[in-house]
Formats: sequence, structure tokens, C-alpha cells
Amino acid sequence: RQRQMCKETELNQQLTEAAYLLNNTERSVQYVARKVGISNMSFFYSKFKEAFGETPGAFRTHRSN
Repeated sequence: RQRQMCKETELNQQLTEAAYLLNNTERSVQYVARKVGISNMSFFYSKFKEAFGETPGAFRTHRSN
């Protein structure tokens, strides 16, 4: 159980950092995912949407307007 919580905390930190990078850089979604340590794009899109309610691309578009 503790190990699972650590993984969830790490993932939350990665997604928070990804959201920051999407808001503050022009880097590609793929670059951002890899920069935060996630190389599986399907996993990244799925978890990002689960956390923020929209895909990384939509998140960037809505935040930059």
C-alpha cells in the first residue's frame, strides 16, 4: 500500500510539472512527457486527462487564451 501511494505521489508530481511546462513553454507534448519522466504517450495522455479533465493539448490551448 505504501509503495502504491509513493507511485501515485510521484505521478501527481510528474503531471503537475507537465502542466507547468505546457503552460509556460512552447515545447511539444511528447517533449514535456519525456521531460517529466514518462515515455509511454498513451499512459501520459490517459493520466493527464484523468488528472486535469482534458488532454494535454486542450489544456495548453485553454490556458493560453
